[in-house]
Amino acid sequence: MRETRALTGSDPVMRLPHRKPIDVLLDTTLRTCAKVMADEAIGAVLVRGPHGPVGVLSERDIVGALAEGANADRERARDYMTPDVDFVPELTTIADAGREMIRNEIRHLAVTRDGATVGLISSRDVLAVLTGG
Repeated sequence: MRETRALTGSDPVMRLPHRKPIDVLLDTTLRTCAKVMADEAIGAVLVRGPHGPVGVLSERDIVGALAEGANADRERARDYMTPDVDFVPELTTIADAGREMIRNEIRHLAVTRDGATVGLISSRDVLAVLTGG
């Protein structure tokens, strides 16, 4: 039987549990984005433009939009996403990914392999490792 060890901050982000990133198109309604997040049990989606990811839309973004009076059936991901996705290569350490999140005041990072987006990690993923949780 293979022994598994706990992840540490020096492990690469590719070792974090992740799956193929879930994305939506720029013109996807906020309601549809919220449904995708609920159905997939995730807190954020990548927003995809014609040439790849152009933003991240999180639960927090949607709640903020609704609090401002946005119509979930008319407003679009493009209007409330955080633009300019931050990427890290899959061999970036978990600790370095956490520092990148702090430096840029963001909660999600896209993970890349050979130029392709292969994952989306959150500050919660990083904290779980760094705190032993």
